[in-house]
Amino acid sequence: MSFGIQGKVALLVIVATAASALLVAKVLTDRAAEILREHELVDLGDEASLRGWVIIDEIDGLRDDLINIAFSPEFQRSVEGERTPDELKALARALCRRNWANHLRIDLVTLGPTAETSKVIHEKGIVGKDDLWFPGPDASAGARMHFSPIQRVRLTRTDIPGDPLERWEPVIWAVAPIDHLDRETESAPTYVRILMTLHSPESPRHLFAMFDRDGHTL
Repeated sequence: MSFGIQGKVALLVIVATAASALLVAKVLTDRAAEILREHELVDLGDEASLRGWVIIDEIDGLRDDLINIAFSPEFQRSVEGERTPDELKALARALCRRNWANHLRIDLVTLGPTAETSKVIHEKGIVGKDDLWFPGPDASAGARMHFSPIQRVRLTRTDIPGDPLERWEPVIWAVAPIDHLDRETESAPTYVRILMTLHSPESPRHLFAMFDRDGHTL
């Protein structure tokens, strides 16, 4: 096909207009994507910061509950008096007013010459034997309270309606000795151990970006 001068000018105008439209659209799209990315990064940063402060508050609450149980004369006397697990659980619940809803397991650990024994007084999160945490051999010396690193364990929740739910959850353990009031000091030391969950509902907008359907971090 051949064009006259007017046709060529018109064709150039059409090409220039189309190119300008495509360029403007690309610039606007790139700018919109950049703004959205910045917004999401700021949003994720805010959520991460808030989550960090929530975890700090929950661990502070765990420390308070551990102090209330381990150093309560009434609880110490109840342990020495061989109260039933249900009676000890009721007393522990009264003492753990701050974070009881997050406590998955509370047991009494007695250290013997060759092994340790455990008396569970509260359990709504069942963990494997290999996942039970206890401080090292120096637990009886130095610090009075011991906290594990934040861990991610597979556990079974029995407090959720329906069938027992098995899933991964972030948890932390806390251990403190129970002072002997009436028994001889040579008797085996007893510790109270608390397992607390740090699980919280994930952000629906960001769930797909952080976890898969089995709870594994992407």
